Amino acid sequence: RRGDAPRDRPEVPPGEVEVIKVPDEPVVNAGDQIGFTIVVRNTQAIPATSVRITDTLQAGLAWRVVPSVDSAACSIAGGVLICSWGTLNPGQARQVRIVAPTSVADCGPVENIAYLTYWSGSPAVLKYGQAEAISGVACANIEVDKITAPGGAAQPFNFQLRTETSLLQTFTL
Repeated sequence: RRGDAPRDRPEVPPGEVEVIKVPDEPVVNAGDQIGFTIVVRNTQAIPATSVRITDTLQAGLAWRVVPSVDSAACSIAGGVLICSWGTLNPGQARQVRIVAPTSVADCGPVENIAYLTYWSGSPAVLKYGQAEAISGVACANIEVDKITAPGGAAQPFNFQLRTETSLLQTFTL
């Protein structure tokens, strides 16, 4: 029949493409930049085609792709990173790094999953992969308590600056 592969042709195992997502740092301080690197690598002996990463990035952060040779095939639109790398030959790898500034409004975990799709094998089969990474934005938890000085409102106010566990400073205004 037309389009069938010859029966004496050996079966070619599908290429495996791995995806890894790594945070730049496990935790950053509010005001510092947060970032992740996604690496895609063809670890088998045959090409993988239509290699694509899709990653819905955490809302509220101004994500951008760090320019590189591999990142030219990547863009962020509507909070979604998409990289379309085409064919990855055996042993080839591609990577993209994304970063965003942080503030106290971003305190807490920053986590997401990069999804990989590609075609591989003969006949070609659609394959999937994913990688999750977690980082976080740390914020100081500082409390300011107002203590009224004896004698009423005309007197100065004493303030104590403390964390949850210790007194940092006392001052008068």
